[in-house]
Amino acid sequence: MPSPIAETLAVVLLAGTLVCAVVRPRGWPEAVFAVPAVGVLLLSGALPADQAGEFRAIWDEFEERKTPESRYAAAVDRFQPILLGCETGGVSWRQHGITQDRVLARNAHIVDGCAPLWDYAVRIIQKAVDEGSLAPAPR
Repeated sequence: MPSPIAETLAVVLLAGTLVCAVVRPRGWPEAVFAVPAVGVLLLSGALPADQAGEFRAIWDEFEERKTPESRYAAAVDRFQPILLGCETGGVSWRQHGITQDRVLARNAHIVDGCAPLWDYAVRIIQKAVDEGSLAPAPR
């Protein structure tokens, strides 16, 4: 059983990884934060080695997007930042000079996991452009 310190470390690392997954510092993928976090959890004893192997296999399946389930999970994962951008009036998009074409290109694989979700994403991205929350694609 993990110690209270290891459990606290696990919660802090999870929260940090989730924040980085949404904010995407320097545009880095989630794995840049999640993989080292798992390493720290292993070293601290918070995540037993047998569970770590299973976790890594699931994570690799998610990253590779080769199964229907992993494509769906990746679609939902990529939709969340779009929804956040739309619901916050595009604050982060504007701060970082993000344009409509970049949002569409970065998230185009949503269609592979859930076409109706992609259709909805395209509509709310266009609405964000129409409302001035997201800059239109350069001409």
